[in-house]
Amino acid sequence: MDGPSRPPDRGAERLALANGDRLPSSEERTASRFHQLKSGRALTGVYLKSTDNRPDENCWWCDPENDSGTHQMRDHLFKHCYKLKDQQAAMWARAKEVTKKRKQKWRVGDLLVDERCSPAVLDFLRSTHVGRAAPPVKETGTVTMKRRRG
Repeated sequence: MDGPSRPPDRGAERLALANGDRLPSSEERTASRFHQLKSGRALTGVYLKSTDNRPDENCWWCDPENDSGTHQMRDHLFKHCYKLKDQQAAMWARAKEVTKKRKQKWRVGDLLVDERCSPAVLDFLRSTHVGRAAPPVKETGTVTMKRRRG
């Protein structure tokens, strides 16, 4: 008797890898960010501060005048960051569609390990700068975003 079969909806990325093909480099970068977020080692304010690569943990997308002290953690990026609200709404709608759970019922770590939500999370990462290289720190303590490809 064979072992349990895997669900057929594992995604084109895994099918390509199973066939020995390589993902396009942009997909490899997205997958890498996804796994970094799952492990807690993504390029977020909190992680970069813990490795002494940022002066603070604050979200570089939030308005420093009104939102000073907003720690850039996974929960903030996936649920609360105003700059990402449209992408968050799309991701959470898709997650609710496949799991029947509302955003308020999820911990972000659980979202990242639930394979049913992986396509929505990967699309969220493709459409945002979450987990990419942090913008440089200005002398005044504020930051600017440089747009990167990928």
